[in-house]
Amino acid sequence: RSTLSISLRDPGDSLLYGYKPPLERDKQPLTKMARNALQGMPGIDLEGYRDYRGVPVIGTWMWDEELNFGIAAELDVSEAFRSYTIIRNVVLFVLSLTVLFFVIIVSFIIRRNINVSSANKLLNHEIQERERAMKELKSVSASKDELAHEMDERRRIEAALAESEEKMRSISEAAMDAIIMIDNEAKVIYWNPA
Repeated sequence: RSTLSISLRDPGDSLLYGYKPPLERDKQPLTKMARNALQGMPGIDLEGYRDYRGVPVIGTWMWDEELNFGIAAELDVSEAFRSYTIIRNVVLFVLSLTVLFFVIIVSFIIRRNINVSSANKLLNHEIQERERAMKELKSVSASKDELAHEMDERRRIEAALAESEEKMRSISEAAMDAIIMIDNEAKVIYWNPA
């Protein structure tokens, strides 16, 4: 027997935070490591179990039959997985930022596509309106050209008619015989001075 002895019993919760176990120390169950080592079953537990303080630990153990002695190594879970926890938290944070950035970029692209689509519709409508206006303008221009041609033709015909009337008047006035013109209703519309 040694002067320093620790009872390897599981108090049920962490004594570090003021937990008062309902059972006396010698009536508490052995820790997982102590129970298995005493049964001669070596083992490793990386999932975690409570040690004699009630603190979660990971450990490995074995019982040496020759020496009738148990060997164990334990490490607090919080200490053992500290690097893992830090790396996991950093990875989760970076992943969260990446997802957030992706969502922002996708929403920006969708909003931009909606704006571009709206602008395209507006531009297509404007183009169609301008094409319609150009057709109307060409139609008006063609009508203007036709009207100008018809007016030129009318002036030419009127000039020819005036010239013809002038020739007829000068011939009829110079004639020695009487010339009288009547319309369909037998009204006199012209006579010469002879």
